[in-house]
Amino acid sequence: MEKKEPIKISLPMFITVIVLLIAIISGIYVFMQNQKLDKEITGLKEQISKTQTEKNELQDKLNNASNVVSNTEESNTDTNNSNDEKFIVPSLSTGTVKNAISNWKYDLEISDNLCMISLNSGIPYISWNTKIKDEKINSTLNDLSKWYNVTLTDESQKISGFNKKVVDVHIGGIGQDISGQVYIFQMEDGTIEYSTIENMIKNVSTQGKIGQLKNIVKIQDAVVDDDLSGFYTVVAIDKDNNCYDLDEYIDN
Repeated sequence: MEKKEPIKISLPMFITVIVLLIAIISGIYVFMQNQKLDKEITGLKEQISKTQTEKNELQDKLNNASNVVSNTEESNTDTNNSNDEKFIVPSLSTGTVKNAISNWKYDLEISDNLCMISLNSGIPYISWNTKIKDEKINSTLNDLSKWYNVTLTDESQKISGFNKKVVDVHIGGIGQDISGQVYIFQMEDGTIEYSTIENMIKNVSTQGKIGQLKNIVKIQDAVVDDDLSGFYTVVAIDKDNNCYDLDEYIDN
C-alpha cells in the first residue's frame, strides 16, 4: 500500500487563503454594519416623522387657541358695539314724564335771541325771531340776511339730514362774534351732529357727525381765556365725564 504524502501548501497559496478569509470576514462585518446603520437611519426617520407630527399638532392647538382669542375679542367688540348702540341719552324726547298731564304731549323747545328750535318726535324745526320788537335782534337778523342773501322769516322749517332721532339741541358760540354761532344736535345714540349758522341759514340741515365722539350726555358753553384774551367755545361731555372742546372739530 502506497504511503500518501502530506499536502504541501505553498506560502503564496497560504497568503491568498488568508487574504480571502480576511476579505470575507470584512465583507460580513461591513454588511452587518450597513444593516445596523440602516436600522439607525430608519429609526431617525421615524423619530423625525413623529417630531413633525407633534409639531403639527402643537401648531394646530396654537391656531385653535388663537382663533378662540380672536373670536372672544370679536365677541367683546360686538358686545361693546351693541352696548354703544343701546346707549340712549337721557332726555325729555326719550324719557317719560311721570307726572304728565293726562293726554298732553311734551315737546322740547330751545331758543336764543335769534331763533327758536323745537323738537317733534325727534325731528328739529327752526324759526327766526323776525317779529320780536328788539332793535338789536332785528338789526342782527337783517345783517345775516344780507350776508348770506337769504330772507329769514318766523315760519317753522324742518332741519333735514338726520338718520337718527334728535333728543336735544344746544345753541352756542365758538369764537368772538355772531358768525361763530353753532347748533349742536344731540342724537339718541349718544353721538352729536352740528351746523354752523351759515349752513343753517342757507341749507337748513345738519353738516354731519362731530368726529368719533360717542356716549355724549351733555353740551355746555365755556369761555377759554388767558391773561390777555379769550373766546367762547362749546364742550361735549360723555358719560364718563370726559370733556371735548368742539372748536377742534368744527370749521366755521
